[in-house]
Amino acid sequence: RPSLGRGNHPHEHLAFPALDLIPIDTPMLTDLADRIEATRTRAQPVLVCCALGYGRSVAAVLAWLLRTRRADTVD
Repeated sequence: RPSLGRGNHPHEHLAFPALDLIPIDTPMLTDLADRIEATRTRAQPVLVCCALGYGRSVAAVLAWLLRTRRADTVD
């Protein structure tokens, strides 16, 4: 949903509900990667985070890196 951030700069908030400590499935990771790239191509900064910090946000960013060919492997 579009909203206003600090300093009245518009930003977009996207939520992807996922259970804590449960791996994210491939279709959701693909969707997350596509949404990250779509936001980036609109010249908007992207912040990816999760509530507990057990790897969901890292998995989303890794999926984006791989899908956009900014990385060849997870290594």
